[in-house]
Amino acid sequence: GTGVDRDMTADAKPLDYSPVAAKNELLTNPGFEIQEPGAMAPGWQVFQGSFGKQLVFENHPVYEGDWSFAIHDTSSKDGFGLRSVLLPASPGQEYEASVNQAVTDLSTVYVDVVDGVIFVQDFELVEPGVFPPGHAAFGGGDGGQLDSTVSYTGSNSWVIQAVPGTGNGLRHVPVPVIPGKTYRATVYATWEGTYPCSLYLDFVDASNTRITVVSALCNLDDPYWNSVELELTAPEDAVYARVIMYYGASEQYRKTWFDDVRIIELP
Repeated sequence: GTGVDRDMTADAKPLDYSPVAAKNELLTNPGFEIQEPGAMAPGWQVFQGSFGKQLVFENHPVYEGDWSFAIHDTSSKDGFGLRSVLLPASPGQEYEASVNQAVTDLSTVYVDVVDGVIFVQDFELVEPGVFPPGHAAFGGGDGGQLDSTVSYTGSNSWVIQAVPGTGNGLRHVPVPVIPGKTYRATVYATWEGTYPCSLYLDFVDASNTRITVVSALCNLDDPYWNSVELELTAPEDAVYARVIMYYGASEQYRKTWFDDVRIIELP
C-alpha cells in the first residue's frame, strides 16, 4: 500500500463550518426527534451513566415534538449526563447553550470547548449506503461503508475492505487551514489479519492540487482500536487539509474499521 494518489475528489466542495452557515443552530438533532428505538440518538453521546438505565429518551413529558431526554438519578453520589458530539468552533465567536427542562432536582448545562479541533467525524450521523457529505472513495476500491455493529465510540464506524491488486480508502471532506500552522490528524482503527491500515494527511491549494502529504501505519503490535496520529505544517500555498483512511492492496479480503477521526490545529 503506497497510497498512490488517484484523486477521486476533484469536485468535492469543502464544508462551511461557520456558525453563519449553520443558521445559528450548530447542534444536529437538538430535539432528539431523530432516533431508533433502544439506540442513542444521532448527534449525542453518553457523558456519565448508562443508556437505557439512568439515561433514556421518553415521549412524555415533552416541550415540543414527540421526544424528550430524561435522566433518572439512581445514585446519591454519582452524576449522570448526556453530551453532544464535538462541534467546530471559531476563535473569538460567542456561543450560547440553552435547554427547556422540567426538573425535580438540580441539573446543569455545560458548554465545553476543546482547543484546536477543526474537524470531527465519528460516523454517528451518516446514513447507511451513502458517504458522509463531501467524502469520496480514494484508490481503486469502493471507499468502504458504514458499519453499525463495530465501533470505538458511539454506534457506528467506517469499514474498508482490502481489494486484491489495488488500495481502497476514504478521503474526507477538505477542511480550511492556515499556512504556517501545524495540524494533527488522529483516528482509531481495528483490523483483521496482519496487513496494517494507513492514515494520510495532505494539504491542497486552491485548485485542489496536492502540495504535500504525510502518512502513518497502524501499529501491528496493537490491532485492537489502535490510535494512529500524525502531524504536518501547512505550506505557504495550502488552503485545505484532507484526511485519508486507507487499506493497501492485499490478496486477502481483510477489513479495517475506522472511528473518531479528528483534525486539530496545534498552538
